[in-house]
Amino acid sequence: MANKYAKGFYTLMSEAGILSSKSFGLYINDVVGFNNIQKLDLDGFTWDEYSSLTFDFKDLVMSNRVKVMATYTDKDSEAIPFGTEGFTETSGVVPTMKARFIWDSDDYRKYLDAVRNLDFQNKTAKQYALDLLFNGIKDIQSAHELSMTYQRDQIVSGRELSLDANNNPRGIKGLVFKSAVPEANVTTVAKAKRWFNKATDKNATTANADADPVGDMKAVVRAMKRKGYMDIVVEADYISFLEDMDHPKWRTAMGYQMRPDLVLAASNDANALAVGNAAGDDELVALFAKIIGVPAANVHLRKGLAGVEVLEGKGPDAKLVRKTQRTFKANTYVFYPAGPIGTIKSTLALTPDDSFIYAKFFGDRGLIQYEFDAKARTQDWWSELNALCVPSRPQEMYYLITYTD
Repeated sequence: MANKYAKGFYTLMSEAGILSSKSFGLYINDVVGFNNIQKLDLDGFTWDEYSSLTFDFKDLVMSNRVKVMATYTDKDSEAIPFGTEGFTETSGVVPTMKARFIWDSDDYRKYLDAVRNLDFQNKTAKQYALDLLFNGIKDIQSAHELSMTYQRDQIVSGRELSLDANNNPRGIKGLVFKSAVPEANVTTVAKAKRWFNKATDKNATTANADADPVGDMKAVVRAMKRKGYMDIVVEADYISFLEDMDHPKWRTAMGYQMRPDLVLAASNDANALAVGNAAGDDELVALFAKIIGVPAANVHLRKGLAGVEVLEGKGPDAKLVRKTQRTFKANTYVFYPAGPIGTIKSTLALTPDDSFIYAKFFGDRGLIQYEFDAKARTQDWWSELNALCVPSRPQEMYYLITYTD
């Protein structure tokens, strides 16, 4: 029985029929679906058509331009050309992300020993090998998808991606990738007027009675409309949004929307609040959108949740612990005109020579490589992706930050 499971013991790739870079590429694309960039949650950002060979990039940033009328002239005069003001250049460096999946002899023996002692309907060693390979590659795929979602959401919600001990505990720290959003576009609610008295655990009991959340939100939207932006998108973290909508002043405003027969008056606020408190989570977006004056379809609630591995403890007691964090900053609302807001700059990962088996992913922008150490009997898959979300319309992005320490 042992030989049945030990056959093909160290050769997951050969068991899967993957003997070349070509067959690995077909496996990545057709079986795992790793090359499907449409699955990436990068709302508003599109990949640059071409990847660079260097890590430096330059990009044109569109300034806030008001549409101008044609100029009235004498019938025999030449037309007056538009000014060229409206584009500035931004530059930076594309960061590198890597993931790795390793199986050594101990890992594989433990797995086989576990499945041998259970009834798995007489699965063959090849089927077990295929499961191992698929799950390992999917973990690498998921790692890059989460990294790109986190990067996108941090750059949009925080105006920068800052690598630190919290979001990159096992990698480089201290690097900051900033967007070019003007400080004048950021409205921070004064401490005395912040919506809640806590940054988290936001509910009716921690709500600040002196806050004006509805007025704060309307002020940003109306300021944008005065500048000519009529089709406005609003982004927020999903959980933070749900908590914000528990503020009694939001619930009161919603109650008036739900009961048009209630006359807007201080004497009716208690009734409106009671009605608004009955609204379920699935009703909040439509009510919120109607109150502030944007289409409900333009309210984008980001639900990303990313994990990191943190080494806790010292010496022989040290162990890796997985912790999660939300990808979009809490207590932050981002507003911008509907349409694309940026591009994803990428740098090609260098391919190895023909002695290695490798494949490309995300439209040939990323690389996954396989190595087998026959002496150590270790199988090693590692990947590389060099990419950065760069807002191309930062002057048209506006922010409302509802809580500060």
